[in-house]
Amino acid sequence: VAQGRTLVRHCRFTRAECGAAMGQTCSCRGRLCCEKDTGVPPIAVIDELILAEFPRPQTGIKSVYTCPGLKGDLPVHDELSGGDETPTSPGVNWRAVASDAEASATALMLEVKVHAAEDMLLNALSQLEAAAKPSSGEDETAHAACEAARQAASDLRSTAIYKEVLRRSGQYHAIQSKIFGEHNYRRLWSQDGATLWFRQEAGSLTKFEYKLAFEIDAPLSHCLAGYDELDLVPRFQPLLIEAPDRLTPRHHSLLATRSRVGILMLRIEIIVEILRFFNYDFGFLAENIRSDFPLRYQTPKKSWRDMRIECNVHNCWIPCGGPRPGTILIQSAFMETPVPVPESVVSFCCGRMAQNTIQDTRKQSLAVGKSKGPWLERLKKDEAGLYAALAKVEEAAARRDSVSVQSLPGPEIMQRAGVLPGPD
Repeated sequence: VAQGRTLVRHCRFTRAECGAAMGQTCSCRGRLCCEKDTGVPPIAVIDELILAEFPRPQTGIKSVYTCPGLKGDLPVHDELSGGDETPTSPGVNWRAVASDAEASATALMLEVKVHAAEDMLLNALSQLEAAAKPSSGEDETAHAACEAARQAASDLRSTAIYKEVLRRSGQYHAIQSKIFGEHNYRRLWSQDGATLWFRQEAGSLTKFEYKLAFEIDAPLSHCLAGYDELDLVPRFQPLLIEAPDRLTPRHHSLLATRSRVGILMLRIEIIVEILRFFNYDFGFLAENIRSDFPLRYQTPKKSWRDMRIECNVHNCWIPCGGPRPGTILIQSAFMETPVPVPESVVSFCCGRMAQNTIQDTRKQSLAVGKSKGPWLERLKKDEAGLYAALAKVEEAAARRDSVSVQSLPGPEIMQRAGVLPGPD
């Protein structure tokens, strides 16, 4: 039920069970339980990110979340839970099919399971669209059922959660395109287990992209620990003024951070969101690190001394696999300069940046494995479940043939069986 900014998560119990659980009469519509009837405090769900959790007030409530940092409305399509329960065709209530898919996708996105939510919506749409196709000689009742299924499919595609899943899955496809797509890169150099490609956007002297692939003599968990344990990051990034701030609770698939870098008299602030996709078939981790995202997190006030910059980085971490140890990082990044800069200057700077990235990543990843360092205890504790997920990625990679910078896999490893269509 939508009440302004209020969204109540799907409750898998009947009206009678809800009333019994809360000790009062419940007038919930369908299977959605409203804040007014249950007495649950006003809540809000932003994207799939949980910023805080209320205790469960009664046994009937699955879980309830709140976001004190919500900025802007999160509209919820109310039509899917409205109306009566009369089936539109024998044994089928198409509105309920759409409503259940919306609620299940919302629950999955709360756990940042983007692909599972996408599959849920795809399956529901497939069922609804198949039922919406008219057949020859259908009677008035059958025609009404087709129209009800068509309307339910349209309503589902207009929900906030559908658009959110579409946006998140779009980030995955962007990683696939940037990492494995054909973008007319030219190779700048290839040395020491690393290759750098570069391209300038046609007709522009301010827009550039680079793609870097290099090998790291360390397991995937050690590579990520060097970046995910924020309080330890300054040990290998001396330009940081302080340890990056974590703007969200720890989660292995989604987080937002704020970093400040000092270069002479210049202070740079970077606020990014990191979205991760774990693949347990071929075995890889895909990441999108970007500053252009809906700012719904509570962020510290920007200082007048800090210059806030934007970035959009796509990473694909691939264990070498088979019997071969080590990890490959393929990274693609877009840059835009405030003033026109010759390609030769930008390509030179990219080369220096790439060398620094390779050196710092390798050094940091190797340090994680040292027995006297603090990282091994963090790996063992695994507060967010990140390292367990990475272990599953490496197990999958061990079952396939090895890859290297000289024999990188193709875009097929990121191919999805279905793609969610856009909203109506």
